[in-house]
Amino acid sequence: MAVGDAARWPDWLELLVTTGYRVEVVPDAERAFVRCVERVIDLVLVAAETAAEDAVTLERLRRLSPCTRMLLIGDGCERGATSRLPSTQAGETVRAISASLSAKAFADEVQVSVRACRMARERRERIDQLRSLVQRCTDDSHASEDFSTFIERLPRKGGSAAPLMGIQSLVQSMSRELDPLHAARETADFINRCLPDAMVAVWLAGVGTQLGLAACSGHADANADIAVRLMSRVERLQLPALMVSGGIITLPSASPWGSADDASELEGHWCMLAACRQDGQCHAAIMILGPRGERPLPAETALESVRTLLGNHLGLIERVNLRATPEWPTAHEAFDHDDGPRED
Repeated sequence: MAVGDAARWPDWLELLVTTGYRVEVVPDAERAFVRCVERVIDLVLVAAETAAEDAVTLERLRRLSPCTRMLLIGDGCERGATSRLPSTQAGETVRAISASLSAKAFADEVQVSVRACRMARERRERIDQLRSLVQRCTDDSHASEDFSTFIERLPRKGGSAAPLMGIQSLVQSMSRELDPLHAARETADFINRCLPDAMVAVWLAGVGTQLGLAACSGHADANADIAVRLMSRVERLQLPALMVSGGIITLPSASPWGSADDASELEGHWCMLAACRQDGQCHAAIMILGPRGERPLPAETALESVRTLLGNHLGLIERVNLRATPEWPTAHEAFDHDDGPRED
């Protein structure tokens, strides 16, 4: 999110959009604070003049979202304007950069800051999980609870014991988001964090039977080309029927959905395909391509929860968008009410 007005905004923001970042521009720090309340923001770019005028509001923003990184842009900032932010931990969450940076140097600064924000957010989530575990273990009212069951529910690296658990974090992320594309990305990233060895793809439904790939998370290592071809074939051959029928399709091996040339590479990779429906309409589809071996047993039940959550959320977004678009009468449409006789 860019705050204020800097001379380099046109070039730099265009570069960020071209690179694939979602960028929003707000006029002042107060509006930026409101946006950080409404949704998760990874990086805030602040023009030098705004940083000097709205230092108090920017400090409130930093305390509200401590994981969000802030780059103060301008020569005034570089000469020490960061000191105007009370309690600012310069070099950690707030840094000043020069407005004379090259496009590549600026892109590198943004990439480093966004990565640092996401790592900090992941670390806070893990700390919260550990605190919750400690509280449960030390709370006498839960002394008789089987804590080994709770430990098994925690997301972990290679956590095949209970995939897709901790769905409350996804619920909280979506509750702050009314953008379908961002909701799809949150869903894909969440599934991939729970199943780090899998590749996840999310399609959003458009007009009629049209579909668009909205998010892809995970990696396929040396088989990236094969995975892309598989997604293309699934989109063309499997999703149209699934959008009508709904439900979840599971395969012990993804080779039947791939091309004949890729069958040997896809053999043994379990695969799941789910339609996200709400009010009888399909809003999205999720595909999970797992590693070779047995599919984790709770995966289908957990995917049922995720697809229901995403379907309901996208249905809500659609209803909000419909309410936000008024049905204005056309030029040739007669009004169906009578205001009574006119007074001269």
